[in-house]
Amino acid sequence: MLLFNAHKYRVKLLNNLIEVNEFGLGEGAGIDGRSLPAFFTYEELPLWMERKLAVLQTFSYEPPTADVHGIGKRIAKNIFWVDYDGDKDGDDTGKES
Repeated sequence: MLLFNAHKYRVKLLNNLIEVNEFGLGEGAGIDGRSLPAFFTYEELPLWMERKLAVLQTFSYEPPTADVHGIGKRIAKNIFWVDYDGDKDGDDTGKES
Protein backbone atom coordinates (compact mmCIF):
# COMPACT_ATOMS: atom_id res chain seq x y z
CA MET A 1 0.00 0.00 0.00
CA LEU A 2 1.31 3.45 -0.89
CA LEU A 3 0.89 6.29 1.54
CA PHE A 4 1.21 9.76 0.06
CA ASN A 5 2.48 12.10 2.76
CA ALA A 6 4.60 14.00 0.26
CA HIS A 7 4.36 14.87 -3.40
CA LYS A 8 5.54 12.17 -5.74
CA TYR A 9 6.88 12.81 -9.19
CA ARG A 10 6.97 10.28 -11.99
CA VAL A 11 10.33 10.73 -13.69
CA LYS A 12 11.19 9.09 -16.99
CA LEU A 13 14.75 9.24 -18.27
CA LEU A 14 14.85 9.66 -22.04
CA ASN A 15 17.91 9.90 -24.29
CA ASN A 16 18.71 13.59 -23.73
CA LEU A 17 15.71 14.71 -21.68
CA ILE A 18 13.95 13.94 -18.43
CA GLU A 19 10.15 13.86 -18.40
CA VAL A 20 8.61 14.87 -15.05
CA ASN A 21 4.94 14.43 -14.12
CA GLU A 22 3.23 14.84 -10.78
CA PHE A 23 1.99 11.54 -9.40
CA GLY A 24 -0.33 10.91 -6.48
CA LEU A 25 -2.57 13.01 -4.33
CA GLY A 26 -2.64 16.75 -3.99
CA GLU A 27 -1.93 19.60 -6.32
CA GLY A 28 1.63 20.77 -6.78
CA ALA A 29 2.97 24.00 -8.13
CA GLY A 30 5.23 22.27 -10.61
CA ILE A 31 9.01 22.40 -10.47
CA ASP A 32 11.11 25.54 -10.72
CA GLY A 33 8.11 27.53 -11.94
CA ARG A 34 7.22 25.06 -14.70
CA SER A 35 3.82 23.45 -14.78
CA LEU A 36 3.81 19.70 -15.21
CA PRO A 37 4.22 17.60 -17.25
CA ALA A 38 7.52 19.14 -18.29
CA PHE A 39 10.74 18.12 -19.96
CA PHE A 40 14.12 19.02 -18.47
CA THR A 41 17.65 18.62 -19.69
CA TYR A 42 20.02 17.03 -17.22
CA GLU A 43 21.51 20.46 -16.48
CA GLU A 44 18.07 21.97 -15.71
CA LEU A 45 16.97 19.31 -13.25
CA PRO A 46 16.75 20.56 -9.63
CA LEU A 47 19.68 19.36 -7.53
CA TRP A 48 17.43 17.66 -4.94
CA MET A 49 15.83 15.55 -7.68
CA GLU A 50 19.18 14.78 -9.29
CA ARG A 51 20.47 13.46 -5.96
CA LYS A 52 17.44 11.27 -5.37
CA LEU A 53 17.60 9.84 -8.89
CA ALA A 54 21.27 9.01 -8.32
CA VAL A 55 20.31 6.98 -5.25
CA LEU A 56 17.40 5.23 -6.97
CA GLN A 57 19.54 4.26 -9.96
CA THR A 58 21.61 2.04 -7.66
CA PHE A 59 18.55 -0.18 -7.03
CA SER A 60 17.33 -3.02 -9.22
CA TYR A 61 14.34 -2.43 -11.48
CA GLU A 62 13.37 -6.11 -11.43
CA PRO A 63 10.06 -6.61 -9.57
CA PRO A 64 9.39 -6.43 -6.74
CA THR A 65 11.04 -3.05 -6.23
CA ALA A 66 11.47 -1.42 -2.83
CA ASP A 67 10.32 2.00 -1.71
CA VAL A 68 13.16 4.02 -0.17
CA HIS A 69 11.68 6.22 2.54
CA GLY A 70 12.04 9.91 1.66
CA ILE A 71 13.70 9.13 -1.68
CA GLY A 72 11.24 7.24 -3.88
CA LYS A 73 11.05 4.02 -5.85
CA ARG A 74 12.49 2.62 -9.06
CA ILE A 75 9.67 1.30 -11.23
CA ALA A 76 11.45 0.30 -14.44
CA LYS A 77 14.85 0.68 -16.04
CA ASN A 78 14.19 4.34 -16.85
CA ILE A 79 11.10 5.21 -14.74
CA PHE A 80 11.15 6.40 -11.13
CA TRP A 81 8.77 7.76 -8.51
CA VAL A 82 10.63 10.54 -6.69
CA ASP A 83 9.42 11.86 -3.33
CA TYR A 84 9.36 15.57 -2.58
CA ASP A 85 8.77 16.71 0.98
CA GLY A 86 8.74 20.49 0.73
CA ASP A 87 11.21 22.30 2.93
CA LYS A 88 12.94 19.06 3.89
CA ASP A 89 14.18 18.76 0.33
CA GLY A 90 16.49 21.28 -1.17
CA ASP A 91 20.10 21.92 -1.91
CA ASP A 92 21.32 21.90 1.70
CA THR A 93 23.79 19.03 2.16
CA GLY A 94 23.81 19.47 5.93
CA LYS A 95 27.51 20.38 5.96
CA GLU A 96 28.84 23.45 7.68
CA SER A 97 30.34 26.05 5.37
